[in-house]
Amino acid sequence: MRKTSRLLFTYSPTQKPLTVAGKAPRDILPTTCCVQPEMWHTWFIMLKVIELAFCCYAVTDMPRARGFYEGVLGLKPTTVVEGKWVEYEFGPYALAIGCAPEMFKPSPDGCAAALEVEDFDAAIKQLRDHQVKFRMEPMDCPSCRMAMVFDPDGNTLCIHKRNPPAK
Repeated sequence: MRKTSRLLFTYSPTQKPLTVAGKAPRDILPTTCCVQPEMWHTWFIMLKVIELAFCCYAVTDMPRARGFYEGVLGLKPTTVVEGKWVEYEFGPYALAIGCAPEMFKPSPDGCAAALEVEDFDAAIKQLRDHQVKFRMEPMDCPSCRMAMVFDPDGNTLCIHKRNPPAK
């Protein structure tokens, strides 16, 4: 039986910044696998997280990436820092692509954004028409339909459609 360590978050108005087991997060988090799941709610409450601001994918070639995100996925740029950063807002959310090879690199195994689409079958056809490589073929689940594809840098995106509520 393997024992796991637990990180305890502590905070008081006289003890700034937030500390983890007596150490600042910047001193411990890079060397720590993760906070134990049973502590996540405490972490979010203490930070008072109110929404997800954006998800960002690392890219290596901004024009090629923009061709995919705008040309294939049909996203419209709302913020552009030429050659470095593009944000695409839809509803209250934003998906960003960033080109900063010295800071972060593309990976198929990182976090994957799930893009909710209006018409799942039409979205899959659009992706196939553009010869996008599928990581996971379309599948039906109890609550949704989804597929996973790779962007030109090998990042994973989920194409998703919630099923209508059961009557």
